[in-house]
Amino acid sequence: MKIAFILPSLANKGPILVCKDIICNIYDNLDQCIVYYFDDIIEVSFPCEVKQISFFTLINFDQYDIIHTHMFRPDTFIWMQGLFRRRKFKSISTIHTAIYEDLNFAYSKLKALLLPPIWKMSWNSFDQIVVLTEHAKKYYSDLKGPITVISNGRSITEKSIDESDLKIINEIKTKYKVLGTVASFDERKGLRQIVQALVHLEDFCFVIIGDGTKVFKNSLIELSKEINVTDRLLFLGKKNQGDRYIPHFDIFVIPSISEGFPLAILEAMGHKTPIVCSNIPVFNEAFSSNEVSFFKLFDIKSLINAVDYAQRNGENLSKNAFIKYAENYTPAIMGVRYLKLYQHMMKNQKEQVYD
Repeated sequence: MKIAFILPSLANKGPILVCKDIICNIYDNLDQCIVYYFDDIIEVSFPCEVKQISFFTLINFDQYDIIHTHMFRPDTFIWMQGLFRRRKFKSISTIHTAIYEDLNFAYSKLKALLLPPIWKMSWNSFDQIVVLTEHAKKYYSDLKGPITVISNGRSITEKSIDESDLKIINEIKTKYKVLGTVASFDERKGLRQIVQALVHLEDFCFVIIGDGTKVFKNSLIELSKEINVTDRLLFLGKKNQGDRYIPHFDIFVIPSISEGFPLAILEAMGHKTPIVCSNIPVFNEAFSSNEVSFFKLFDIKSLINAVDYAQRNGENLSKNAFIKYAENYTPAIMGVRYLKLYQHMMKNQKEQVYD
């Protein structure tokens, strides 16, 4: 089996990490594997050949059995390939986003209006679509092609964190318990709720690993000044293998307003750290109240109660969450599911029989 993957870049971001984990766990079963990417950002290494391209690069994709794309430019790139000639390869796209909500947060109103119909037209040209949850399958039920649900999987990092950061965290832990998150943050991640809750969670600080827009970061800093919690809000910046920091959190928080299926929550499960998360559909579908502590979105009192519950029941929550992780969300499990799907696609069967 010969497979080409197409990515926006090799940046240290969720969809790229998912693609890497797929490849690493099926590589020995492939005859050929290559990753094509657009932007000159190389933060993630792959076990196969990688090659930078532009949107106008001419590639004979018919030399491959399957082309697997992730995100907007790769999806539309392959769509355009099929407009001008009949293609012989099978195409598959993994959808990582809730297209309407996420684009509204990430882009201007004009882009958020124009991009979804273009993106959905590209998806309708694919032989197979993969989504991450049953909720997403219903969300995209108007797409023409077969849709398969394959949850993300994620490995965890056992390496230690930077010495300078360890010193900072250990010092702050002498005064407070740590609520922590790992995210490329914007308004969609809901972090403002955690800052607001610090007024009432006087024993806690909030540590953020990751980067985001300068405007949003400054808005959180200004909010912390207004409510007098600046000394308990700590930005440590973007880190390679950011999940290394999760074991240093007392509670991992993920207060998202909208999500596809974030890798960070799987990393927290793998690290056996108690989790507090918003009760949005993706989390409600994937987890039970025996595994994570839910709170009602935009309800600060509910958030405070969820933190309190996680603090009192953290051992049981993290134990149950780790069992769920080991049984459902490892990269090996994800890799097997994708490999079975690729094999099914190779058989040229029109109806979807993959489970």
